Amino acid sequence: MSSWERRKTRLLEKYGIEFYVAVMVGMPGHTKKHLEAACAMARRSVAEFGAIAVSLHWIHPYPGTPFYDRHYSSCPLTHQWQQNPEYYTFVKPIFPMPDVYLQEMEAMALETLESANGTAIVNASSHIQKERKRTAC
Repeated sequence: MSSWERRKTRLLEKYGIEFYVAVMVGMPGHTKKHLEAACAMARRSVAEFGAIAVSLHWIHPYPGTPFYDRHYSSCPLTHQWQQNPEYYTFVKPIFPMPDVYLQEMEAMALETLESANGTAIVNASSHIQKERKRTAC
């Protein structure tokens, strides 16, 4: 996080406002180093800056957008939503990186979620809120 982001998170903490961090990952042209940096930032968001949870969302092009027109053809057929509808969400990576396999990318993200949130649930904010309510009783 930048110093600007740190100041903002301190203000949120000062006033008792809980926040959640969503990080978009997997842009065309990104490498394993980009993903590692995003994963590290996600872990720091919870551990150091007080986010209640973090999610990593894989970039996905949707029909009718310029991004779709420019990039969707570079997705492997096995990761195109017409072939496999589970790839229509932000849960799985679809754009290959030159130096890491798609399965390894997904494993890196799930490991980050597990270490940051205590669960590998992809969108953990609702899960963590339920856990807090249970322990508050």
